[in-house]
Amino acid sequence: MLASLVVAWSSQLQFSAKDSRKACDCYCLLAVGTKSGSISIWRFDRPSYYSVEHADDSINKNFIGVIQAHDSWVTALSWGFLVTAGDNVLVSVVSLCVPIQSPRKVQLAFGKGSGSFEVWMCDTEVKSSHNVGSYDAHVQAITGLVWAFDGRCLYSCSQDNSMRGWIYHKSSLSEASVPPNNLGTRSFSDLPSVSDSCYGMAISPGNLALAVARRFDAGQLDHMYQKRTQRAAVEFFWIGGQQVDLPLIANLELDVEGHTSFSKEELGYWGSKLLLSLKQYECHNKHLVIWDIIAALSAFKPYAPWFVKHIVLRWLELLLKDYVDPSIRNILSNMPKYMSNISSRHLHLLNIFCRRVIASSGFEADKVYTKPAALIKPYGEEEQQWMDILLNSEKELRERMVGFSLSTVSICESNQASKANFGLWNPIGVAQMVKWVIKNKDCVNCQLTLLASELEGLGARLQSVCDYSAEEQCSFCSAAIPFESPEIAYCKGIKCPGQEAAQQHKLSRCAVSMKVCPVTAIWFCMCCRRRASNLPPLQLFTMNNYPPDFLSFTKSSMTNLIPIPLCPFCGISLQRLQPDFLLSISPV
Repeated sequence: MLASLVVAWSSQLQFSAKDSRKACDCYCLLAVGTKSGSISIWRFDRPSYYSVEHADDSINKNFIGVIQAHDSWVTALSWGFLVTAGDNVLVSVVSLCVPIQSPRKVQLAFGKGSGSFEVWMCDTEVKSSHNVGSYDAHVQAITGLVWAFDGRCLYSCSQDNSMRGWIYHKSSLSEASVPPNNLGTRSFSDLPSVSDSCYGMAISPGNLALAVARRFDAGQLDHMYQKRTQRAAVEFFWIGGQQVDLPLIANLELDVEGHTSFSKEELGYWGSKLLLSLKQYECHNKHLVIWDIIAALSAFKPYAPWFVKHIVLRWLELLLKDYVDPSIRNILSNMPKYMSNISSRHLHLLNIFCRRVIASSGFEADKVYTKPAALIKPYGEEEQQWMDILLNSEKELRERMVGFSLSTVSICESNQASKANFGLWNPIGVAQMVKWVIKNKDCVNCQLTLLASELEGLGARLQSVCDYSAEEQCSFCSAAIPFESPEIAYCKGIKCPGQEAAQQHKLSRCAVSMKVCPVTAIWFCMCCRRRASNLPPLQLFTMNNYPPDFLSFTKSSMTNLIPIPLCPFCGISLQRLQPDFLLSISPV
């Protein structure tokens, strides 16, 4: 392992149906290339359960074997293909792309130490490939190659400190300039003048930003301060305005107006890229990582707030076209009617947009659930419509989560099942969910009201199949905690001698179970600022709509309940709750 040069992770893979070695059915492969020309392969199984309290010892790490692939150093690895240069020139970097429109076609680019790169098209169906061309792009070795916009763009960088963009059209590449605008972010225009090399580059998840790592020229730095502490910098380029035609979203440029900082054509390209980026997240198997989309929309907001709202409304219009034919002007007023027809993934995206993009600068997005009526009043009619959408979408998600939990308990109790029959997910906080449904029986679905009434009648009998503890105690003073809100709680407090009133403690409730969170060891959502001590079922994130019958839906999806750390209201990965001074400032 001391001679290792390069590593490559595969995408998430699935075990075959015949392989029933364990409950988890997902794994990843790791390839490690060495100086001797060998490649070692490792397999990492996905853990059966993610815990915030302690490390999971059940993660399997298996060594598969060693492949003697080359006679000399392995300098580039990529899952799908292993590339060597036929002219004995060092291959320095490899980049793969599988277009959404043509999943059988693989676009392969590999850079060489000579400064040139080659592009190949591979057809996995007929197992053939052909060389698109070789391009002398740089003077020194190529250190970075990335595909963008579903294989329509290629970007390259080199040790000679240069970066170039390319457009792939009609089976050939043509050079294109990289968009210069910075969308209002801080720009270091003198960065190339103080650097002498590019280490490499990476594309953001939504293909809207390009990051390039540059090494500083020590002779250009201040010897007293900069030279001692600074070695390199990461430069960001916003490439969403790249002039690439996307047939998936046609004629968007005709719907927007120009701006002093952006032309009508450039805004049209930006809108097409944003909608294309959102389209790729329609598949619930793709992790929801959209920091570049939110950052781009937030940067546009001070200059063209109408453009930001137009993009979100256009996305909603495309989203609802299968159910109705809404006009972009009356979507806001009609949106609450169609919440039950929208998938959980789209509700998560809608929540993030309402909180982090549409909301005013003075709007406290992390406190919308505490006193919603008081928060909405100061805003205008349009702002109030957006806040209504946020509240209705979160109510829809909460009902789906509660409905799945209550129906699971009902099925297991009627079949006299035990906790083991829940699979890997065990509903927690059933008593609190029942109280919430009964308290809001006038505004929740009648399915939930019926389920809650049945479970409330069973009472202590549910203790054998789930955690049905209705009484809660404060972690600080052991006082009783009444259930008043699914988000926060106040204990009754204990009145000490000499005090006029009892001292109450404000506590957070788990966003999943509605139970009071423990003092330590909890998950945290960076978007809605909620906390969670338990994790929701995976089925919550795969729902296409509100089930007409929760019991039937639950019976058909009782298997493979693998909890993963995702926020039930935002869909993004939860984090460990840490002090702000321990958190990274990285936008990733």
